[in-house]
Amino acid sequence: MKVETREYGVIDVEIQVENYEDLWKRFQYYTARMYVDQMHSGEDYTKLTRAISIVITDFSFLTGDSAYHHRFRLFDAQNSVAYPASIEINILEIPKRRGNTSKVSHWLEFFAARTEEQFMQLVQNDSAME
Repeated sequence: MKVETREYGVIDVEIQVENYEDLWKRFQYYTARMYVDQMHSGEDYTKLTRAISIVITDFSFLTGDSAYHHRFRLFDAQNSVAYPASIEINILEIPKRRGNTSKVSHWLEFFAARTEEQFMQLVQNDSAME
């Protein structure tokens, strides 16, 4: 689902249930494409807004750590300089959400719910989900 906002730019939300080969490249391509598609030849660069991808995975995508949310942006690692926030990819891993009480983790509980009873319990705990 793609949404255009005034405050944050263009946001794409994707739910991924299978760990296909080359998902890294796919996420990069879609995010870069959202950025490029904002302009046409001859238009002013001030028209460009941020392109943000939010990818929710139903599997552990990034192995080796327990963090459920990773935010990737352009960054000069050698000099510790961040590029202006123009392109961003967020990876949210449902299996790693356990034990966290943040708002984002709570929404991952919503995506992980499998029964109506689970949905109703989440709604009772958070009016925003209603």
